Amino acid sequence: MEMSTYIPLFLKYRSQKFSELIGQDVSVRVLTAAVIKNRLSGAILFTGIRGTGKTSTARILARALNCPNRPETSAEPCCMCKTCQDILGERHMDVIEIDAASHTSVDDVRELIESCKYKPVECKYKIYIIDEVHMLSKSAFNALLKTLEEPPPHVKFLFATTETYRVPETVLSRCLKFDLKPIPVNLLAQHLANILNQEGVSADVEALNIIARASGGSARDSISILEQAINFCEKVSVEAVKTLLGHGDYAVVYEAVKACLLGDAKNSIVKFREYSKSGGLPAELINRMLEIVHWLTCKKTSIQPFDDNFAQGELKNDLENSVLPKMSVAGLSRMWQACFRALEEIKLAPQPDYATEAILIRLCYLAKLPELTDILSSLDKNRPETGICQLKEVEPKTELQTITDIDSLLECLTKNREAILLNELKQCAAVAECNPPILVLAQKQKLSDGFEKRLEMTLSRLTNEKWHVTISSDNPSLLSISEQDKIRQSEEISAIEKSDFIRTAKDLFPQAKLKITKKE
Repeated sequence: MEMSTYIPLFLKYRSQKFSELIGQDVSVRVLTAAVIKNRLSGAILFTGIRGTGKTSTARILARALNCPNRPETSAEPCCMCKTCQDILGERHMDVIEIDAASHTSVDDVRELIESCKYKPVECKYKIYIIDEVHMLSKSAFNALLKTLEEPPPHVKFLFATTETYRVPETVLSRCLKFDLKPIPVNLLAQHLANILNQEGVSADVEALNIIARASGGSARDSISILEQAINFCEKVSVEAVKTLLGHGDYAVVYEAVKACLLGDAKNSIVKFREYSKSGGLPAELINRMLEIVHWLTCKKTSIQPFDDNFAQGELKNDLENSVLPKMSVAGLSRMWQACFRALEEIKLAPQPDYATEAILIRLCYLAKLPELTDILSSLDKNRPETGICQLKEVEPKTELQTITDIDSLLECLTKNREAILLNELKQCAAVAECNPPILVLAQKQKLSDGFEKRLEMTLSRLTNEKWHVTISSDNPSLLSISEQDKIRQSEEISAIEKSDFIRTAKDLFPQAKLKITKKE
């Protein structure tokens, strides 16, 4: 007995015409007009998340360009002629579909470029559909640039990618780009209902909405989930879909989230464990909490929510009446950030259930935190009129220095910890004239670049006077400050050694040496 080959639903109900593409009205309008007017670029790039119709749109466009039965006033292919059927079956010689993930090298692109020189065998255009084009190597992209910029008139390149940022800018600038948007929930649910009608399967409307939301705007993902639901039960019911997706009972989810937002840690843990026993996944609970926090934030700021169908009417009314008045926009923003980080923690946790309980307790205490504005206003009310709690702005006082001679100048630099300037002044310069605010130095050793300017600025800042420091070469015989210090110290030691006290000490301690130290 010969077995028939089963075709998955996402392949069976794949869009075959522009009119069958859902949620891409702008792209379809531009493409159909370009086909009718024959104003289509030589290279077209389709981008978007998985399952939005990038490859399907490229195949429809390939049939529209080559279909011999297409009227001049329409862009729709007939899908009945031999050309359309061969393209649908991926066996047409003039429509070549390439998977860039398995043809990444520059040699593969060279073969493609070489084949572009030959005109199509049967059709008007030779079309290359390159899926996942971002997988091409850098050399392959570079080899393709010249052909993309000036393609032969009989060649069209149709690219598809989910990661536009990995396509070089030089390639993007040579392509007509179409961003296929995530498909809205209502259109996806309607599309799923049409498929079920053709398959003869009944379903709850709310179950289809849950599948559409879970797919994240991807038609292929939503149809795959629907196919699992059909195999799971005869009727696609809300309970079956929630069990299949690990969503658990939404009423229990709502109670857990509500308790968490109101700061009731015990009740939130009880509800979470009830949700977990029913087959719910921890990450899905946090995702539902993000939906609720987003909805409450929109309501709090009088903004229309992006999706107002995430819960039944009585649950939303309870949220609006019991939770919304107790939450602030700042508090909801904190909850959003904490929930967003919680998703990563759950992914990394060895025990997701334990991690989720710890997260819920943290969120409960986070919800109880007072607002910063309330704390500041409370401090303002309780602040005494006088006393240590009253803060006054005190302007810093700068003590000005008085310099009359070179000794006071050196003392000023020492007191203000200008050690680098002080050391260089003593070792490398001699004082030819010190008549504040004028200082003339004789260079004894090489001074660093800009030394006199730095010394001027420092002295001007410390004395609040405009100083003028110059370097003179007229007095080469002058001794540096350090040399003068050494001579002065030697004279002091000689004078001290002549005293009766030191002589007596030397008689008692013949090996002793006299050393003079300065008291700090």
